[in-house]
Amino acid sequence: FKWIKKLIIGGASIDYSLEKELKNLKTECFHTFGMTETVSHVAIRKINSLSTLNKYRCLDHVTVAKNENDQLIINAPEINVSSLVTNDIIDLVNNKTFIWKGRKDNIINSGGIKQHPELIETKLRKEISDFPFIIDKEPNKLLGEQIILIIKHKEKINFPTINFNCLSRFEIPKKVYLIEDFIYTKNNKINRRETKEKALSLNRWYKPCQ
Repeated sequence: FKWIKKLIIGGASIDYSLEKELKNLKTECFHTFGMTETVSHVAIRKINSLSTLNKYRCLDHVTVAKNENDQLIINAPEINVSSLVTNDIIDLVNNKTFIWKGRKDNIINSGGIKQHPELIETKLRKEISDFPFIIDKEPNKLLGEQIILIIKHKEKINFPTINFNCLSRFEIPKKVYLIEDFIYTKNNKINRRETKEKALSLNRWYKPCQ
């Protein structure tokens, strides 16, 4: 790394332990944001402090907005992208800067309170650094949907102890599911739907202490 002045990383989220290591490098590291429709990345986030977590700055030829559903809208005339409405939910800082919150299709509506699993995962990465995990949802008669935590954990006897103090009481999972292996896509991203289906079918879970 000492020979690299600037490094861009993209394609998936960066886990907390890796991001913590990157902060100690002299290399300037940037996390990129883009999609198939934009051909390449359209915004970057400098990995230097927790205060900039998920805060992206657009490239020179790109501006952003949001609609009434807080969905990101991208304008990049140099690559013929005009008013592209995405499934990404954001907080808009200005037309060049946004904070990414999660995907519209992943939103959990639990008791009328909408939660973004990606934001909960970001908070939990400080507490769960030894095991891969995802936040997802399952049906609940009272709440409509309830938050669940799925952890890749091969130990069948001892359940991992997790500190949920970093979460609000509405963000704390109702169940913690344990699964030996996650299911991945061809691009080596976690297949959330199939991983959840597998975890629910195994039915190996415990109720976290709150």
